[in-house]
Amino acid sequence: MEGAFARIPLRIMGLRTITLLLGADIGDPPATFRIAEAALERRVGRIVGRSRDHWSRAWGFVSDRPFLNRAVQVRTALDADELMDRLLSIESEAGRSRGPQEGYGPRPLDIDVLFLGKNERGTQRVIVPHPRLAVRRFALAPLADLEPLRIHPPTGKTILGLLDLVDRDAQ
Repeated sequence: MEGAFARIPLRIMGLRTITLLLGADIGDPPATFRIAEAALERRVGRIVGRSRDHWSRAWGFVSDRPFLNRAVQVRTALDADELMDRLLSIESEAGRSRGPQEGYGPRPLDIDVLFLGKNERGTQRVIVPHPRLAVRRFALAPLADLEPLRIHPPTGKTILGLLDLVDRDAQ
């Protein structure tokens, strides 16, 4: 029974589509996103969906630089913790340094995990859906480009419904 089946990866049954949010406000965010997406393709999986680019004001701190945000969907077999390790490595290579007390501030690249698969639970390190997704217009708008009718489990509302509820002045 070897033949063609011998070349099929054993983890193919574990493929799922994850949803990530890219964000950046330092350097050249569009160029950074091109590099980040190439790294995602090499180390995480095939990109199968991409939102429009959304520019927004900084959230959680004051800055005169706008943030670029983009949601991407990636087909992967990685478990949540291995996924997080690879995302943190991609951020680091883009120049992001995380300190023990890192808060909100400018960054060359931020990659947030919004969802793992359709109804998959996260881990201690990877909480899904992202804990602040429902109140972040800058995350909901790109996500609504890809999955406007997806249900946000904690609220029971669609992504589009949450986007309609978020204050337009909130970022």
